[in-house]
Amino acid sequence: ENGDEGPQIEPWEPMRAAMQEFPITTYQPLYFLSDSLADAKCKMRKHCEGLPRPFFAQYNCQTQTVFIDRQIKRMDIDS
Repeated sequence: ENGDEGPQIEPWEPMRAAMQEFPITTYQPLYFLSDSLADAKCKMRKHCEGLPRPFFAQYNCQTQTVFIDRQIKRMDIDS
């Protein structure tokens, strides 16, 4: 591990960050760093565009409603 060197810093890659496991009993050993907020936003947007979506949802702020382009079947959640 890093010992007393501090956390490791890696370039911001959304897929890698999503798959990265972190220990829950210590400080975070790895941080992802982007060149700028605009760069991070662009990379995250590209990542999200590639995710599979079984439906499309769009929020209408004027009517405060969500439009969904097809029927959605809800999963039962046992309490």
